[in-house]
Amino acid sequence: METGDIQIKNAIVHIMDTSLGMAVYSDVELDYGSDFSDFMKNHIARVYNSDDLKKCRFEEGSEVAELIQEVIEEKRDFISMSREMSGKLYEIMQANPDIPSADLLIAYFEIGTNPNLAILKMNYKESYTHSTAAGENGNVNTIIRYRSTLPGGTQKLTEAAIINLSDFGIRLLEKKYEVNGAKENYFSGRYLQCTTKMSQKAKLAVVEKAVEAVQREFLNESEQFEEHMKAKSIIHQEIEEQGSISIPEVTAKVFENQEAMQEKFREKIEKYNISEEEVIEPKNEGDVLVQETLKGLYATGTKDFVTAIDEKHIILVKSLQSTDSYPQVEQIAKELVTTLNMEAMVSVRAAYGTIVEELKDVSRSYKEADMALEVGRVFYTEKKILAYNELGIGRLIHQLPASLCEMFLNEVFEAGKADIFEEEELTTVYTFFDNNLNISETARRLYVHRNTLVYRLEKIQKKTGLDVRVFDDALTFKIAMMVADHMKYMKE
Repeated sequence: METGDIQIKNAIVHIMDTSLGMAVYSDVELDYGSDFSDFMKNHIARVYNSDDLKKCRFEEGSEVAELIQEVIEEKRDFISMSREMSGKLYEIMQANPDIPSADLLIAYFEIGTNPNLAILKMNYKESYTHSTAAGENGNVNTIIRYRSTLPGGTQKLTEAAIINLSDFGIRLLEKKYEVNGAKENYFSGRYLQCTTKMSQKAKLAVVEKAVEAVQREFLNESEQFEEHMKAKSIIHQEIEEQGSISIPEVTAKVFENQEAMQEKFREKIEKYNISEEEVIEPKNEGDVLVQETLKGLYATGTKDFVTAIDEKHIILVKSLQSTDSYPQVEQIAKELVTTLNMEAMVSVRAAYGTIVEELKDVSRSYKEADMALEVGRVFYTEKKILAYNELGIGRLIHQLPASLCEMFLNEVFEAGKADIFEEEELTTVYTFFDNNLNISETARRLYVHRNTLVYRLEKIQKKTGLDVRVFDDALTFKIAMMVADHMKYMKE
């Protein structure tokens, strides 16, 4: 999410300085100008996009959730909600001096039409500035310490929550502090009263995500792919052999003799309340059934080979006849998807790479199939079968660096934003493309008058300067929207 996506509607700040002996509540909302608005938006965006983000749900009886619900039902106003919400937090802070003093910034904002509430605990930071005064012997310059400076817009918050008011899902940042003699996540447990309890599969996903994040931090690009695949293989082998993974064993095997990487990995999983001594048991009957179904189809008495590389991906190396080509491979993929849907009762996507002649080239074909899946997730979400050699321009865009993508979007769209179109406009232009820029056929497919269609296309032209009725402009628009999807995917 970008700061430009955020539209702040209400904001208020309350002073939670326990050294004062009482909270200082505001009776009016903030009058935020452009500078302060940017300050809030920067913090909200940094929380929203943080790698340390956890997701949780309110528990039954959460006082914070009840306060928010009362505002939604118009039983109380934003200011009174924020005061009670802040008072609850201050009581916890006052009873536990290890929790740092802060200003509590509460903001109601929208992303598009989606309403959200941000609770930003801005812990005080110590800073210094100069002071000058006239003395008997001339100017006297001194250094003054400020104990209650707020984090700047580019600094990370350690305690914050963004609540999606449509479904009450919570995006959470928190840090453990000493409460009643023991360190705990008081912000989620005592204040918000939400749970981050995860399923075994969710824990496995966190472990895999943490491994990948550490590898990105410590390894260069040329090393990352190989090490990423190695890590996936280690984790999956543990699950296959033991039915579970031991965090200490995985840590030692994946980051062999790399103490700094091991320590960073432990830090990341701890933020999700996963103990470094924990054993995770993610396997279930459904996973086994999918793999066994495939082995029954292709790996019995044939030259075919079936193996799983992780909980979500299974590789089939299929032996072909000398006369077989891509139509036959496409048919195999269709049969695979249909069979798994009927017999294993799971919905899957299949991707295949290019046909290779020698065993040494199988790894290349696998990488192509893996890329096809990734490209499909971004550009071809409706397709169940993806062929590497039919990815078209999506394959090229998928490999473009973020800097080049941003440059291109800034050239095509105002402020580089592609979310300026109404759903009706996008439906219109994509239908227009599907019908080879044919005005009459598109109008018929959309059940609109020809003049209505022209009007909609002209609206797009006014917004972008691109006349999509002209092939070159249509191509530019199509590529720009695909680039925007690619950028969104990279930020998720």
